[in-house]
Amino acid sequence: MQHQDNQGGRLGSILSQLGYVSDEDTARILSQQHGVPWVDLDYLRIDEATLGLIPRRTAIRHQVLPLLKVGMALVVVITDPRNVIALDEIKCITGLRVEAVIATEASIQSALEEYYGTEQTIEIKRVYEELASDC
Repeated sequence: MQHQDNQGGRLGSILSQLGYVSDEDTARILSQQHGVPWVDLDYLRIDEATLGLIPRRTAIRHQVLPLLKVGMALVVVITDPRNVIALDEIKCITGLRVEAVIATEASIQSALEEYYGTEQTIEIKRVYEELASDC
């Protein structure tokens, strides 16, 4: 608790960083506490249409990924289902009812890089497209 007071951050993340629990354990505990399903992103694929529902900046800022659109509902993967600000912003952007599921911070970060790219890969792509259009 003293570490949390000094450094800030969520308790689960701090305990994981200090090696007391795994990132997966933290996600599973949050899942149980909040009655929100836990998912393993290593076994899931997100289609382009669903991915396009949340802008890259929003996804990265809130560490959230759109997972599945079902009717007028959007299932999103997030590390903290209590992040009402993120969920409300996504609802406003998409016009859809937002349902949260939980995944580990590491898997969400990895998926964000895979699906949305890093700043470096985006810049490389931009330069490549610029060069290709000059030909």
